[in-house]
Amino acid sequence: MQSILRPLNRLAPWAPTLLRVVLGVIMAYHGFKKFDNGIEGFEAMLKGLDVPLPELAAPLTAGVELVGGILLIVGLATRISAAAIFLVLVGAVWLVTFDLGLISEIGEMPGMERDFSIMVGLAAVFLLGPGRLSVDEMLGLEEDSPIEAPVA
Repeated sequence: MQSILRPLNRLAPWAPTLLRVVLGVIMAYHGFKKFDNGIEGFEAMLKGLDVPLPELAAPLTAGVELVGGILLIVGLATRISAAAIFLVLVGAVWLVTFDLGLISEIGEMPGMERDFSIMVGLAAVFLLGPGRLSVDEMLGLEEDSPIEAPVA
């Protein structure tokens, strides 16, 4: 069995990189679409949901998603970016999706499952660090992934 798993074990150190890049793309796209569709529309949605200070929350949320996502993709300020996006998602769950439940059955509005899934990935990136091929690593701000490939 170990011989079957050996190639997978060698790839384990790449897991943080994969998580970081995929989550970064998802979050950068979310932030970009909020700006691209007009931040006023997102602000109006937040206002309709009784989110406090929607005129501040809308651009701040979109900015953290966009900039934080880009930073995750390149692996710069990785742990700070993961934490900032995590906090935005805590706010999204608390203020927007909590009342919809874990899995929403209301139209196309997702429940908390998407936010929770992304939050778990962000927590993993926060704990594991940027992984391989990151600006943090190249600048010496972070060491390579704490996951070590087993010696063959």
